[in-house]
Amino acid sequence: MTYASLVQTRRLAEAIDRLDEELEQEGLILARTMLEVWTNLRWIRLRDSHNRARRFLQYEPVEAHLTRERLPTEERSLSPVLERRAKRDLARVRHLFRRRGRWAHSWASSGTLRRRLADIEEADRRMPLADERTTLHFVYGVLCAPTHGSPRALGFGLRLSRLGLRPAYESQIPLLPLKHASAGLLSIAGYAATDLVPSSMRDVDRLVAENARLLEQWRAKKGRSK
Repeated sequence: MTYASLVQTRRLAEAIDRLDEELEQEGLILARTMLEVWTNLRWIRLRDSHNRARRFLQYEPVEAHLTRERLPTEERSLSPVLERRAKRDLARVRHLFRRRGRWAHSWASSGTLRRRLADIEEADRRMPLADERTTLHFVYGVLCAPTHGSPRALGFGLRLSRLGLRPAYESQIPLLPLKHASAGLLSIAGYAATDLVPSSMRDVDRLVAENARLLEQWRAKKGRSK
Protein backbone atom coordinates (compact mmCIF):
# COMPACT_ATOMS: atom_id res chain seq x y z
CA MET A 1 0.00 0.00 0.00
CA THR A 2 2.73 2.48 0.97
CA TYR A 3 4.98 1.49 -1.91
CA ALA A 4 2.09 1.75 -4.41
CA SER A 5 1.26 5.22 -3.05
CA LEU A 6 4.90 6.28 -3.40
CA VAL A 7 5.04 5.09 -7.01
CA GLN A 8 1.74 6.80 -7.86
CA THR A 9 2.74 10.13 -6.34
CA ARG A 10 6.12 9.93 -8.05
CA ARG A 11 4.43 9.50 -11.45
CA LEU A 12 2.01 12.36 -10.74
CA ALA A 13 4.87 14.62 -9.68
CA GLU A 14 6.73 13.79 -12.90
CA ALA A 15 3.61 14.66 -14.91
CA ILE A 16 3.32 18.01 -13.10
CA ASP A 17 6.96 18.77 -13.79
CA ARG A 18 6.50 18.10 -17.52
CA LEU A 19 3.73 20.67 -17.86
CA ASP A 20 4.68 23.92 -19.55
CA GLU A 21 4.66 27.03 -17.37
CA GLU A 22 1.41 28.28 -18.91
CA LEU A 23 -0.27 25.05 -17.78
CA GLU A 24 0.70 25.28 -14.11
CA GLN A 25 -2.91 25.86 -13.09
CA GLU A 26 -3.85 22.55 -14.71
CA GLY A 27 -1.12 20.97 -12.59
CA LEU A 28 -3.35 21.65 -9.57
CA ILE A 29 -5.67 18.89 -10.85
CA LEU A 30 -2.84 16.38 -10.58
CA ALA A 31 -1.78 17.82 -7.23
CA ARG A 32 -5.29 17.19 -5.93
CA THR A 33 -4.95 13.51 -6.85
CA MET A 34 -1.68 13.48 -4.91
CA LEU A 35 -3.46 14.96 -1.89
CA GLU A 36 -6.11 12.23 -2.11
CA VAL A 37 -3.44 9.52 -2.25
CA TRP A 38 -1.71 11.08 0.78
CA THR A 39 -5.00 11.44 2.69
CA ASN A 40 -6.00 7.81 2.17
CA LEU A 41 -2.57 6.54 3.20
CA ARG A 42 -2.38 8.87 6.21
CA TRP A 43 -5.89 7.84 7.32
CA ILE A 44 -5.03 4.15 6.98
CA ARG A 45 -1.95 4.68 9.16
CA LEU A 46 -3.91 6.36 11.97
CA ARG A 47 -5.02 3.07 13.55
CA ASP A 48 -5.98 -0.50 12.64
CA SER A 49 -3.71 -0.08 9.62
CA HIS A 50 -3.75 -3.70 8.43
CA ASN A 51 -7.53 -3.94 8.35
CA ARG A 52 -7.96 -0.53 6.72
CA ALA A 53 -5.38 -1.30 4.04
CA ARG A 54 -7.04 -4.66 3.41
CA ARG A 55 -10.42 -3.02 2.91
CA PHE A 56 -8.92 -0.42 0.57
CA LEU A 57 -7.26 -3.06 -1.60
CA GLN A 58 -10.29 -5.37 -1.68
CA TYR A 59 -12.93 -2.74 -2.45
CA GLU A 60 -12.25 -2.62 -6.23
CA PRO A 61 -14.94 -5.17 -7.31
CA VAL A 62 -17.58 -3.32 -5.26
CA GLU A 63 -16.53 -0.02 -6.79
CA ALA A 64 -16.80 -1.52 -10.28
CA HIS A 65 -20.23 -2.99 -9.46
CA LEU A 66 -21.61 0.29 -8.13
CA THR A 67 -20.29 2.10 -11.20
CA ARG A 68 -22.19 -0.31 -13.46
CA GLU A 69 -25.32 0.11 -11.36
CA ARG A 70 -25.33 3.83 -12.15
CA LEU A 71 -25.41 3.14 -15.88
CA PRO A 72 -28.64 2.85 -17.86
CA THR A 73 -29.97 -0.72 -17.71
CA GLU A 74 -29.18 -1.43 -21.36
CA GLU A 75 -25.52 -0.52 -20.81
CA ARG A 76 -24.86 -2.66 -17.74
CA SER A 77 -24.51 -6.06 -19.40
CA LEU A 78 -21.17 -7.86 -19.49
CA SER A 79 -20.01 -10.85 -21.45
CA PRO A 80 -20.83 -14.18 -19.75
CA VAL A 81 -17.18 -14.65 -18.78
CA LEU A 82 -16.87 -11.16 -17.28
CA GLU A 83 -20.25 -11.52 -15.56
CA ARG A 84 -19.15 -14.73 -13.82
CA ARG A 85 -15.87 -13.13 -12.83
CA ALA A 86 -17.61 -10.06 -11.40
CA LYS A 87 -20.00 -12.22 -9.35
CA ARG A 88 -17.12 -14.34 -8.07
CA ASP A 89 -15.11 -11.26 -7.05
CA LEU A 90 -18.11 -9.76 -5.26
CA ALA A 91 -18.75 -13.01 -3.40
CA ARG A 92 -15.20 -12.95 -2.05
CA VAL A 93 -15.66 -9.56 -0.39
CA ARG A 94 -19.33 -9.82 0.53
CA HIS A 95 -18.54 -10.30 4.23
CA LEU A 96 -16.60 -7.01 4.23
CA PHE A 97 -18.87 -4.67 2.30
CA ARG A 98 -22.43 -6.08 2.22
CA ARG A 99 -24.74 -4.90 5.00
CA ARG A 100 -28.55 -5.02 5.19
CA GLY A 101 -28.87 -5.95 1.53
CA ARG A 102 -26.72 -3.07 0.30
CA TRP A 103 -23.15 -2.66 -0.80
CA ALA A 104 -21.02 -0.13 1.10
CA HIS A 105 -20.45 3.06 -0.87
CA SER A 106 -16.94 3.46 0.49
CA TRP A 107 -14.07 1.24 1.60
CA ALA A 108 -13.56 3.47 4.66
CA SER A 109 -15.70 3.99 7.72
CA SER A 110 -15.21 7.71 7.11
CA GLY A 111 -16.82 7.58 3.73
CA THR A 112 -15.70 10.84 2.14
CA LEU A 113 -12.30 12.43 1.67
CA ARG A 114 -13.34 15.45 3.74
CA ARG A 115 -14.30 13.19 6.64
CA ARG A 116 -10.97 11.41 6.42
CA LEU A 117 -9.23 14.78 6.41
CA ALA A 118 -11.15 15.69 9.56
CA ASP A 119 -10.06 12.43 11.22
CA ILE A 120 -6.45 13.20 10.35
CA GLU A 121 -6.72 16.71 11.77
CA GLU A 122 -8.20 15.47 15.03
CA ALA A 123 -5.45 12.89 15.41
CA ASP A 124 -2.59 15.24 14.61
CA ARG A 125 -1.37 16.83 17.85
CA ARG A 126 1.73 18.50 16.41
CA MET A 127 -0.20 21.66 15.55
CA PRO A 128 -3.21 23.42 17.11
CA LEU A 129 -6.28 21.65 15.77
CA ALA A 130 -7.94 24.81 14.46
CA ASP A 131 -4.85 25.85 12.48
CA GLU A 132 -4.34 22.36 11.07
CA ARG A 133 -8.00 22.05 10.07
CA THR A 134 -7.90 25.42 8.32
CA THR A 135 -4.70 24.55 6.45
CA LEU A 136 -5.77 21.14 5.15
CA HIS A 137 -9.22 22.20 4.06
CA PHE A 138 -7.91 25.40 2.48
CA VAL A 139 -5.39 23.38 0.43
CA TYR A 140 -8.08 20.88 -0.55
CA GLY A 141 -10.38 23.71 -1.65
CA VAL A 142 -7.64 25.32 -3.76
CA LEU A 143 -6.91 22.02 -5.48
CA CYS A 144 -10.59 21.21 -6.05
CA ALA A 145 -11.35 24.50 -7.82
CA PRO A 146 -9.65 23.77 -11.18
CA THR A 147 -10.76 20.12 -11.07
CA HIS A 148 -14.45 20.97 -11.47
CA GLY A 149 -16.01 23.20 -14.10
CA SER A 150 -16.87 25.87 -11.53
CA PRO A 151 -16.86 29.65 -12.02
CA ARG A 152 -13.63 29.84 -10.05
CA ALA A 153 -12.06 27.21 -12.30
CA LEU A 154 -12.92 29.22 -15.40
CA GLY A 155 -11.38 32.28 -13.80
CA PHE A 156 -8.03 30.52 -13.48
CA GLY A 157 -7.56 30.65 -17.23
CA LEU A 158 -8.72 34.23 -17.85
CA ARG A 159 -7.42 37.75 -17.31
CA LEU A 160 -9.10 41.13 -17.64
CA SER A 161 -7.52 43.51 -20.15
CA ARG A 162 -8.52 46.72 -21.90
CA LEU A 163 -10.05 44.54 -24.61
CA GLY A 164 -12.08 42.50 -22.13
CA LEU A 165 -11.51 38.93 -21.00
CA ARG A 166 -8.55 37.18 -22.59
CA PRO A 167 -6.79 33.83 -22.01
CA ALA A 168 -4.24 34.02 -19.20
CA TYR A 169 -1.02 32.36 -20.26
CA GLU A 170 0.93 33.29 -17.16
CA SER A 171 0.38 31.39 -13.91
CA GLN A 172 -1.71 33.22 -11.31
CA ILE A 173 -0.14 31.16 -8.50
CA PRO A 174 3.43 30.43 -9.69
CA LEU A 175 4.76 26.96 -8.88
CA LEU A 176 1.92 26.18 -6.46
CA PRO A 177 1.37 22.71 -7.99
CA LEU A 178 5.07 21.95 -7.56
CA LYS A 179 4.97 22.99 -3.91
CA HIS A 180 2.04 20.67 -3.20
CA ALA A 181 3.68 17.87 -5.18
CA SER A 182 6.97 18.20 -3.29
CA ALA A 183 5.14 18.11 0.06
CA GLY A 184 3.27 14.96 -0.95
CA LEU A 185 6.41 13.25 -2.21
CA LEU A 186 8.43 13.99 0.91
CA SER A 187 5.65 12.88 3.24
CA ILE A 188 4.95 9.56 1.51
CA ALA A 189 8.66 8.87 1.06
CA GLY A 190 8.95 9.24 4.83
CA TYR A 191 6.14 6.73 5.36
CA ALA A 192 7.87 4.32 2.98
CA ALA A 193 11.10 4.52 4.95
CA THR A 194 9.33 3.32 8.10
CA ASP A 195 6.70 0.96 6.65
CA LEU A 196 8.49 -1.19 4.11
CA VAL A 197 10.48 -4.34 4.72
CA PRO A 198 14.24 -4.27 3.98
CA SER A 199 13.83 -6.26 0.74
CA SER A 200 11.74 -3.42 -0.69
CA MET A 201 14.11 -0.64 0.31
CA ARG A 202 16.27 -0.80 -2.81
CA ASP A 203 13.35 0.36 -4.94
CA VAL A 204 12.40 2.93 -2.30
CA ASP A 205 15.95 4.29 -2.23
CA ARG A 206 15.86 4.64 -6.00
CA LEU A 207 12.52 6.48 -5.90
CA VAL A 208 13.69 8.77 -3.09
CA ALA A 209 16.82 9.59 -5.12
CA GLU A 210 14.65 10.38 -8.14
CA ASN A 211 12.42 12.55 -5.93
CA ALA A 212 15.46 14.48 -4.73
CA ARG A 213 16.54 15.06 -8.33
CA LEU A 214 13.04 16.24 -9.22
CA LEU A 215 12.96 18.64 -6.27
CA GLU A 216 16.31 20.10 -7.36
CA GLN A 217 14.86 20.68 -10.83
CA TRP A 218 11.90 22.48 -9.26
CA ARG A 219 14.18 24.69 -7.17
CA ALA A 220 16.11 25.61 -10.32
CA LYS A 221 12.86 26.33 -12.12
CA LYS A 222 11.73 28.55 -9.22
CA GLY A 223 15.01 30.46 -9.38
CA ARG A 224 14.57 31.10 -13.10
CA SER A 225 11.00 32.34 -12.59
CA LYS A 226 12.02 35.11 -10.17
